[in-house]
Amino acid sequence: MTGNVSQENRRKIALELARSHRLHLTRELDKSPDLLSETDAEGVCFEDRTRLQLDELSRLFPELLSEPTEDATENIMESWYESTARRSDLPSYFQVVFNIQNAVFLERLRYMLDSGEESRIQLMETATGIMRRERASGRGWSFPYLIQTESAMRRLIERRFRRMKYERMEDVNILADEQENAVLTAWFTYYHELALVERVRSDNLLGNILPRAVAEDLKRKGLSEPIQYDSATVVFTDFVGFTESASRLKPIELIEDLDRLFRAFDRILRARGLEKLKTIGDSYMFAGGLPNPDPEHARKCVLAALEIRDYVKAQKIIRPNMWPIRIGIHSGPLIAGIIGVNKFSYDIWGDTVNIASRMESGGEQGRINISEMTWSLVKDFFQCEERGYQEIKNRGKYKMYFVTGERES
Repeated sequence: MTGNVSQENRRKIALELARSHRLHLTRELDKSPDLLSETDAEGVCFEDRTRLQLDELSRLFPELLSEPTEDATENIMESWYESTARRSDLPSYFQVVFNIQNAVFLERLRYMLDSGEESRIQLMETATGIMRRERASGRGWSFPYLIQTESAMRRLIERRFRRMKYERMEDVNILADEQENAVLTAWFTYYHELALVERVRSDNLLGNILPRAVAEDLKRKGLSEPIQYDSATVVFTDFVGFTESASRLKPIELIEDLDRLFRAFDRILRARGLEKLKTIGDSYMFAGGLPNPDPEHARKCVLAALEIRDYVKAQKIIRPNMWPIRIGIHSGPLIAGIIGVNKFSYDIWGDTVNIASRMESGGEQGRINISEMTWSLVKDFFQCEERGYQEIKNRGKYKMYFVTGERES
């Protein structure tokens, strides 16, 4: 990527720009003491940073040491700022030039001298590093703005040499192309990587709200239609005595306790491939067999319920005031899908949901109450205690069972 520019002409062009940059850096040292004492992200004050840049410029171009500073006829950096940044909605001169572009311009000159891969990488890393620091500081710039500033820099470089009536303007254009492409490539790569990170973050957030398959369907088609499931299992949990004890606890203590419990429930569900649906106060609701049908949905839900019950029991040993849990399970047909437009959620509907809720409220603390339908699906895997027919609100009598443990294989 070196073009057809001789090494001699590269140095002539870079030296002319170095004269302009030396003039600029020298004038930077005339800024107010308060400004010069400000430190950058690495803790170096800007006066010291500017002097370091002047020393590096003299090392790259020792010819400058024998020339008066005012030999440069134009301060390109100052002109660049005048043409791009004097708008109220853009960063200040201090942020744009004094803090940032001085370092980038020095790398431009280094790259113009040879346009080798090492200096190209150094220019790109400097440009990218600056963007990372600016974003970390809470500023961050849009890519269109950066394209605008880079185009302005190129125009100013070309104008400088046209005014000199430089005979090899094609060489100036080649070198300007090289450094412009390097800087824009660095910034484009940075924003592309940033976009990928943000996409992963938003995908993960969506995945925490919706089942993965439903989220992918929503991203791909913009909608996800409700699905009828012939057989699924729904589980409700509730803490006994929560309402009474909640009035005696500080809100932060209440939230911390629930958060610790529900996080544990979440881990149990993930391990079993089950779907958390919602929490309402101290109630936790999940299901098996959706969004992907699973013939083992009832067994997996009961296994998860046993783990949840045992976890809460263990917590009560550590924290005697912890609430006991009541769990209810029912299996049957239901419909699942997304509701809402703005704050949408994945939900389920049908008589199966209502009966599962009644299994919970009709149970006992510390126990797992299942319907006859669920029992018929899991009786070969678990020991169950028959309760007979029990009255449930607005539903009449349903046959119920307590799950007492797994059957020995």
